[in-house]
Amino acid sequence: MSSPGFHNKYRPSTLSRVLGNESVVATLSNFIESGKFPSAILLTGPTSAGKTTMARAFANDALGVKDVGASPNFEEVNFSESRTIDDVRALISQSRLRPLRGSRRIILCDEAQGILSNAPAANAFLKPLEEPSPTTTWILSSMEPDKFSSTVIGKAISGRCVHLRLKSPTDADLFKQGARILKGEGLSKALSRESLAKLVENGDKTYRGLAAQLEVFSSLRDNPDNALEAAMACGVSYMESPDDNNIAGFVKCTLTGNIPSAIRHAVSVKDGVQFLMRLGHYSWFLLSTS
Repeated sequence: MSSPGFHNKYRPSTLSRVLGNESVVATLSNFIESGKFPSAILLTGPTSAGKTTMARAFANDALGVKDVGASPNFEEVNFSESRTIDDVRALISQSRLRPLRGSRRIILCDEAQGILSNAPAANAFLKPLEEPSPTTTWILSSMEPDKFSSTVIGKAISGRCVHLRLKSPTDADLFKQGARILKGEGLSKALSRESLAKLVENGDKTYRGLAAQLEVFSSLRDNPDNALEAAMACGVSYMESPDDNNIAGFVKCTLTGNIPSAIRHAVSVKDGVQFLMRLGHYSWFLLSTS
């Protein structure tokens, strides 16, 4: 069985563990502490700012669970894939149900701007925001907030949400997350603070990218010099998508000799061109470990 990967393994699961974006964390924490939840929240920010992580951490705290993925009161959809009128109607029906063994239901709509490409679905989605269920909170996540201001229906949806803007992680945030990973994996002595700072400085400035670099380093920990060089070489830009998870999984499984899992990751990648481009970035690393 393959491991979840460092990025997912060390993704903050509660608001208290989230790094950076202190004002957003404080606002979300206040909703929970006061018990006064808005009907809808719009989280925006650049790629890899941690929008999905923030939303799930908020949901964990609000629902009082460790993993919202196992909670009957949490639903997550991606509007870049599920944006038909039937998809929206199903979500609306779910939002009107009483929470099970709890007092609140949370529905996370990732890539929320995708709903705007289907006018009937977008109009239907506006209904539960105008007449919300008192026990349901919608969380919309988007890295393209301008799309909401470019259409009438987009402005209407955005206007019914509490809008919270996230910023990209700072080098200090990335360093702290890197230190967490190193400690959790027993690598704090294997990689110096200076080397970790170098990875942060020369990486792609995302949590996912740094986690991938540290995963490469861990795979070659018996040869620290080559491990650091390989980790530096794979500091390419990552976007949070299933393809990126599968590409990273393919590389890791290839490294560790788990060929069946590597093949499963490879055949799961939908964008073959992107796959080949990413492997180009990894080429030195793959050749050096063959």
